[in-house]
Parts: sequence; structure tokens; C-alpha cells
Amino acid sequence: MGDIREKSPLNIYHVFNRGNNRENILKTNEEKELYLFYFNDYIKPTSIKVHCSSLMTNHSHKILEGPLPEISRFMKLFQSKFAKHYNMWHDRTGHVFEGPFGSNPVFSSKNYTDLFRYVSLNAVKAGISNDPYSYKWCSLNQEYKLNNLASEKEIIRFFNLEGLNIDSFLKDKSDTRISCFDKMKFKLDEAKAFFNDQLIRYSIHCMADFWNSSSDVITKILKNCRYYGITIMQLQKITNLSYVFIQSCVPSEDDYI
Repeated sequence: MGDIREKSPLNIYHVFNRGNNRENILKTNEEKELYLFYFNDYIKPTSIKVHCSSLMTNHSHKILEGPLPEISRFMKLFQSKFAKHYNMWHDRTGHVFEGPFGSNPVFSSKNYTDLFRYVSLNAVKAGISNDPYSYKWCSLNQEYKLNNLASEKEIIRFFNLEGLNIDSFLKDKSDTRISCFDKMKFKLDEAKAFFNDQLIRYSIHCMADFWNSSSDVITKILKNCRYYGITIMQLQKITNLSYVFIQSCVPSEDDYI
């Protein structure tokens, strides 16, 4: 089966990845600079725009705008080149990244502004920096050089749609949602057990009752499962609901972090 990813109507995605086995593949400035070198080299000839980026010690976050197939090709090429150089540099073999990459779609200006704050404040929440503008490896820092960076106007328009001042909004550090890297990864039997716990929570005792439940209850259960890491394909197998239907129930700000 091909790489099935949820699509954004805005063509904007939260793209992320981390080191295999949670290894600190970006622990030094030199490693981060190597990562940025290949990132900039491979993104330059594409139509992809970078809205925000932050590098941590074992993972990275980006908000990218562009066609999903083009983003997928870019990530594959850029990460492959970085991984080869990284392995040669450190005299090692094997996987450098945990997987191809993770992506979550942005569906609205609210999703976008929440996500922008989340990515920008990653280093602040980790205690590495006091504010995103001074963190060397955040795109809000003027010295952080990226190719294909979206214009300030393109970024600010989403905050304007929500009636927000970007600087004031980024100072709000009250966002305590679960990081995508803290979400659990379920085997199918574990996913079924978690799903059954959700049914009990809503006083549903069998799948027939679930199928006959209100759309609000079904949506809440599917969102809870997705939020904690159960995949759409796992939910497909558990519920016999269609991929498209499950995907349509999922859009929520909690799925874009």
C-alpha cells in the first residue's frame, strides 16, 4: 500500500521527524548546520514554502505549504542525503530517522495559529530558550537562514483572520497539549483495547450500539483514538468504517501538534 496521508485543503502541513530510537541526531551545532544545508539545497528548486521551522536535539518541526506529493518527494530526498552524510561522518550504518516523516494537515486559520505557536515555542517549552526569537534554530530568529521562507505577509494573514497579534500570541505559554512525540504507538490489539475503553466511557456495550450512536458520539470517540495515536487504518479495521469517513471526523486542533 502507498503512503496514505491526510490532505489539507489549504495545502499546509505540520511536518516532523526524529532520530531513530530517539537518538540525538541534531545534538551539535555542526549536525544542525548539516541538516539545514541539505534542507535548503533540496527545497530551493521546489514550489514548497516554509512557514515555520524549529530544530531540537533529536527531532524537528516544520510548517510547509505545497502539494503533498511534492512535500513527500522533497522530504525523502533531503532526509536520504542527510542520513548518508551523517552515517559517513559518524562511521555508522543503519537508519538515522525513525521513519519517512510524520505529517498532519492544517484545516483552518485557528489550526494554523495554534500550530505556529506550538512549533515556535518548542525550545521554550523544553527549557532551552526563553523566547523563540532568540533561539538560534527557530525560523523566527533573523539569523536562521532558510530558502523558500514564506513572507511575513503570508504568515500574518492567518493571525489577522483570528484577530490575533502574533507577538502577543506567542508569549502565551499556556498550551499544554500532548506533543506528537509523546503520543503512544499502538499495535492493533492494543488499539482495539483502547477503543473498547472509549466505548465503555460512553456507555456503549457493543459495535452495533456504536454504529447506531449519534454522529457527535462517534466523532468524539474517533477523535480521542486519533489524538492518542491510533491510526486511521487501525480504526478502519476496528470499526469497519471507511477511511474517508474517519478522516472527515478527525479535523480538530488537537490533531495538528
